[in-house]
Amino acid sequence: MRQRLFFLILVFCQISRANNSDYNYGVEGGANISNFSSETASDNRNRLGIVAGIYWNFLPNRPFSCVTGGYLVGKGAKDSLGRALVLNYFQIRTLGRLSIFSSQTSKLFLDFGMSADGITQKGTQNFSPAPSVNNIRGFDASLLGGLGFETDLSSTTKIAFNIKYMRGLLNVLDTDITKSYSTGVLFTTAIQFSTAAEKIVSTEERARDYINSKSPAVEQLNSPD
Repeated sequence: MRQRLFFLILVFCQISRANNSDYNYGVEGGANISNFSSETASDNRNRLGIVAGIYWNFLPNRPFSCVTGGYLVGKGAKDSLGRALVLNYFQIRTLGRLSIFSSQTSKLFLDFGMSADGITQKGTQNFSPAPSVNNIRGFDASLLGGLGFETDLSSTTKIAFNIKYMRGLLNVLDTDITKSYSTGVLFTTAIQFSTAAEKIVSTEERARDYINSKSPAVEQLNSPD
């Protein structure tokens, strides 16, 4: 079921791009409050990681749109002694975006979908001596879902606020003995632009140039000479 959802959203994104429709794009950043969900009892505590990336929103003016992007996401966890496992990933997302409420200037929406996560850094903090991290899996896949709100800053720029829950689907450890899955709550802010706004500006500029180019001829016709 999860694979089918990911495939359907991916196909929708490709159709949106093929139709050469207007789309939004932006930069997004914030924090991930991460931890591990484990079958065994533990004293894991939340670790604060960084979230930063770029994204594209296809068919943004429709009730249902598609969001794809690439992000750097910090995951991991701490223990009661302050020792931390640090895992940083490059994450490729494919999300569906459902508009819950919208006006001419603002929109409240629901995001849901999946991501493919490839590890870029794995290490530890405050361990002495540092344990081996060779048994950490080099990739993951995640389910994401959450709410967002966007509103206009100007005729060409929007600001968006997002909160998402993320759940890893693969065991963080490359073993079948102990199972542990990444979890996280992501708080981010995005600055968003639109190709539709760019086209409007471009059309206005062409119209203005056309009128200006005709002005000398109009003045000659209206001249009493």
